[in-house]
Amino acid sequence: MALTLSIPDEFYNELYIGIQKVYVKATEKAREDTILLKTYLSINEITSYYLDVTRPTIMAWVKKGLPTYEIEGKRYIKRSELDEFIERHKK
Repeated sequence: MALTLSIPDEFYNELYIGIQKVYVKATEKAREDTILLKTYLSINEITSYYLDVTRPTIMAWVKKGLPTYEIEGKRYIKRSELDEFIERHKK
């Protein structure tokens, strides 16, 4: 035996929007969590998910000695070396 339930359109729309927001937040959180598991990060990953810094800041750190790895024209930074670089520059 099936139960049929009628939901007003306004409630359905609000529910749909709410579920959509939860999905977007969960997806963003999953991306952030994945970044923490990666050994090598692109500069975009660093600036978007790992640190609250800009690309020019990362490039300035590279000029100050932060090592990078280039593969097929894309630059990566080892997460542990980035963390060590930041730690060495604490005041």
